[in-house]
Amino acid sequence: MLGVYERVIRDDERRVRYHYVLIDFLCRPVGGDLKAGSDAADVRWFTRDELPALNLAHDANDVVRKGLARM
Repeated sequence: MLGVYERVIRDDERRVRYHYVLIDFLCRPVGGDLKAGSDAADVRWFTRDELPALNLAHDANDVVRKGLARM
């Protein structure tokens, strides 16, 4: 496990619209083809050098870097 992160999305009146608890794990591919699930329009692998251009949220960027450091 790399970390547990919380994301709260509020509406214009500051009421909670969505509350996510994300638990991120380091995983390695073992076979098969990369395929987007029903919750995503697309999927692909990125190199470490491509990460800055993705403009990830600060906590998402942190967890990706933690995972890369453990590999």
